[in-house]
Amino acid sequence: METTDTRSAIFEAASNLISKEGASGFTLEAVAREAGISKGGLLYHFPSKRKLIEGLIESQLDYFESQVDIESESQPSEPGRWLRAYVKVSARGPRKLGYSTGLIAILSEEPDTFEMIRPRYARWQEKLDHDGLDPALAGLVRLAMDGLRFGRVFGVSPAIESQERAIAYLLQLCEAKEMEVAC
Repeated sequence: METTDTRSAIFEAASNLISKEGASGFTLEAVAREAGISKGGLLYHFPSKRKLIEGLIESQLDYFESQVDIESESQPSEPGRWLRAYVKVSARGPRKLGYSTGLIAILSEEPDTFEMIRPRYARWQEKLDHDGLDPALAGLVRLAMDGLRFGRVFGVSPAIESQERAIAYLLQLCEAKEMEVAC
């Protein structure tokens, strides 16, 4: 098996394990067993649990960003193109039930791993700042969508119908050329 195939198999096994057992079942031995490789084989690719966690984070961020880029290409090339793609991809359900909460639990054991996410969000903010919409509006839409997504992860989001209405409204805001504030 090629290195990239093995890494992909390890990530798949780790995400399956996290989805099924959460943070408590996430050990190098369990991941190796789930991937069908020896612990030594796992350690060849990821010399520590920390490196495996970092690899998982990077692969998830890469996947999300690639999906946003693909979706963005299908959007009309007008202001808000990247933001509409971000909202649409964020609105999709999780690939595996329980994975996101399990990964967050694992990350909370090593909170400095969240630092890996900051540069990605900074890059996304840079894209938003150049997406042709008012940067404040774009930031508001992104933060609202992030809130909806994390609400789903933690099981505290409003009913599906309310979420869908909110997402539709956020997409309408992405079409706004100018924003009028009415309070």
